[in-house]
Amino acid sequence: MLSVLLSTTLLLDGALAGITDLNCTESVGGAVKYAQSAVNCKNKLPDATCLVLYTTAVKANDDTDRDAKCAGSPVDPQLVQAAVEHCPSTCGYCCLTPAFACDDKLQPRIPCASVTQEMCTNAAWKSILEEDCPKTCGLCDSVRIWKTLRSGTVRRHVAIARTQREQEPSHVDQTQIVLTGFAMDSAPALTTH
Repeated sequence: MLSVLLSTTLLLDGALAGITDLNCTESVGGAVKYAQSAVNCKNKLPDATCLVLYTTAVKANDDTDRDAKCAGSPVDPQLVQAAVEHCPSTCGYCCLTPAFACDDKLQPRIPCASVTQEMCTNAAWKSILEEDCPKTCGLCDSVRIWKTLRSGTVRRHVAIARTQREQEPSHVDQTQIVLTGFAMDSAPALTTH
């Protein structure tokens, strides 16, 4: 009798456990499941190595708890950090990586919820999705780099070029800065005679 009671308790505990760490999850019809952003990145280590370390991989739209080594039970922030740094896709922590650390545009040209992983990696969509849905696609690093270049680095180069042009007007007469394939026509550049 005691063994039946113990077995029933263990079965109920396992059935009711669900996902322990709710990072990178969403509610689907009242059930908590992993979001696409949980697995929408690449592991830093080879996938095979991550599967050796963590045994099972998280799947989008699934409600099976992560491998205990990914997060612990209760959740251990150090285990989570190690999983994010080395095997974020296997452990379902892509949404915690820097590539997802930004927000989608409030009024995108295409609803970010309808964007697929295939669209995120398609060159025809990339420029639109970098601007409108960077979090959905894990493109926050690209956005951050471009914003940094636009707001900081380019301004510094423009200021330096203007200063040099003012100091040596006979040696400078043209405008053009080329940065990662983009021509910035409004920024002065140095040309010599």
